Amino acid sequence: GGTIGYKKGGILINNYSYCSISGENYIGGLIGYNEEGSINKSYFSGDISATNWYCGGIVGYLSYGETANCFAMGHIEGQEKVGGIVGKNYYGTVNNSYSIAQMTGTSNVGGVIGYNDSGTIANCFWDIDVSGLNWSDGGIGKSTTEMKQQNTYIGWDFLDTWSIVNECSYPWLNNIQNPYLTITPNIIGMSQSDAESLINNLGLIIGVVSEECNDSIPQGTVISQLPEENTQSLPCSVINFVVSSGPCLVEVPNVVGLTQSEAENMITAAGLSLGTVSEQCSEIDTGKVISQTPEGGAQLPPGSSVNLIVSSGPCPDGEGILEGNLEGEGFIEGTIEGSLEGEGILEGSLEGMVEGTSEGEVEGEYYPPHNADQNGDWEISLSELLRIIQFFNMGGYYPCPGQTEDNYCPGKLK
Repeated sequence: GGTIGYKKGGILINNYSYCSISGENYIGGLIGYNEEGSINKSYFSGDISATNWYCGGIVGYLSYGETANCFAMGHIEGQEKVGGIVGKNYYGTVNNSYSIAQMTGTSNVGGVIGYNDSGTIANCFWDIDVSGLNWSDGGIGKSTTEMKQQNTYIGWDFLDTWSIVNECSYPWLNNIQNPYLTITPNIIGMSQSDAESLINNLGLIIGVVSEECNDSIPQGTVISQLPEENTQSLPCSVINFVVSSGPCLVEVPNVVGLTQSEAENMITAAGLSLGTVSEQCSEIDTGKVISQTPEGGAQLPPGSSVNLIVSSGPCPDGEGILEGNLEGEGFIEGTIEGSLEGEGILEGSLEGMVEGTSEGEVEGEYYPPHNADQNGDWEISLSELLRIIQFFNMGGYYPCPGQTEDNYCPGKLK
């Protein structure tokens, strides 16, 4: 046996064995031949092989003894009377035990008991999916799903003797080493998909996956985990981890009003780069920043460009845009002075617009402001100017009452 070859009387309790055992007859994970003895709160994990008879996950041959609160896992192979817990039970008692071992043999191969001769088996189970067996000379076969449900084990003590992660693990014994504990893997440096695959394959649960910017770890790579690596975890324990979202964004500084050199220093100090710099006339002092793109406060990846517009000094004087004489042989003298301001309004005055009259023509008559001056303020708007330009193109204008809408004709008086 993995612990004892032959045992007569006495108690074996809180014992476990991890090993590979092989022999001819009476091969057991803990005891090969148990006569009138008791085994309690113990388990076996490993490989058992018998070339002949009486091969069991806990006891090869049980005679007038007791096996309680035990389980076996691994692989069990024999010829005859092969059982997941006991190979042959002769007037013995087996209760509150289970097997999840793979089973092979030629005859009397049972999930819990290979051959029961006048013995008692109560509240014992085996995994029919894992074992590949649908028969046992005692005990009840359950699917893997059912074997991981606490309500399968009616009458078992899940306060002091047993524990289980319901719908996730098989039961384990409280007072000895838990074979179902998993060492938490190190997933730091893995891609998120690789980390999730490893967690699932180990029977653990993916917990909260959060993101955090990191200037040195590539996007999608695990930065940290909880619990840490090499921590012992129960089946279906949750592992939370943090994944890099890539470089941290940089806040664009507000450099409007600074000199170009000051602005460039502030931009580069923030981890950004100076983009295009153009000039524009402005009332702001020469060499100072008028505007920036993006604006201050924006969030950008490191190394992104910030473009500037810098003042080239005051804009040139806007007066004299239209300046000069509209002269027509003594008809129009003076200048149109002013500038186009706002919505195309021409401010200024027509000085000496009509001085004198043509001899022999309408002498002595008074004429009001030109009809092109719709509001009579002696100021010409852009639309009014268009009429004046027509006169200018014709070399002048003269009064012609009743001949045109505004009583003035383009050209010279004949």
